[in-house]
Amino acid sequence: MIPLAAICAVIGKSEFDKPRTQDILSQWFWCGIMGEMYGGANESRYANDIDDIVNLIRGNIVPVRTVTASFFSATRLLSLQTRNSAAYKGIMALIYREQCRDFMKGITMDLVKSMDESPDIHHIFPEAYCIKAGYKREKWNSIVNKTPLLPASNRSIGGSAPSVYSKKIMREASIDADTLKARVESHLVDYEAFAADDFERYFIARAKSLLAVIEKAMGKTVADKASEQTIHAFGVGLE
Repeated sequence: MIPLAAICAVIGKSEFDKPRTQDILSQWFWCGIMGEMYGGANESRYANDIDDIVNLIRGNIVPVRTVTASFFSATRLLSLQTRNSAAYKGIMALIYREQCRDFMKGITMDLVKSMDESPDIHHIFPEAYCIKAGYKREKWNSIVNKTPLLPASNRSIGGSAPSVYSKKIMREASIDADTLKARVESHLVDYEAFAADDFERYFIARAKSLLAVIEKAMGKTVADKASEQTIHAFGVGLE
């Protein structure tokens, strides 16, 4: 927020409102977040970012050092287990930006509605179910298996398999399968794998979907989707 505020103060509102400026700022912002570029001493990065972005907005073709240096590794998805990192919060923000809908209530989870009833981050395949099924904690507790939901949905999920709790949600919310499918898919989830309790297929599909929205936000390709390290971690490439 500090370099962004400084950039806005320098360029002014009329320049800020231009689509080209918005595109420049958006890529810089998401590269900084997903590349976790602000994790250490930031004074030099502040200065570099302000200088680079202002110059680029004013028409000087310069490399933006934060954009150039940032990268996101596919295997980082597995190590994002808690809310402490910028990348974790960034991915959740991108899921919100996809206009994900609550399973039970069907409302879009945005900032306005969140002020009325706060969503929280929950496991899609529940923790108790995953432990009982013997799935690796590295997978089921990673951000790939998490999404924002309202309390009523979390209560309906409990510790049951998706095939079980989906029927409970349809019954309690008085909705049909097509409606639930649309709500689940708004969270970047493969509904067919979800409804079949096929954890591995669901997990790979959601990892690929998350990488796609990350690439779109950063304006950069995740280069290691087919690397040996990624294949070893996920069992397949994510290209």
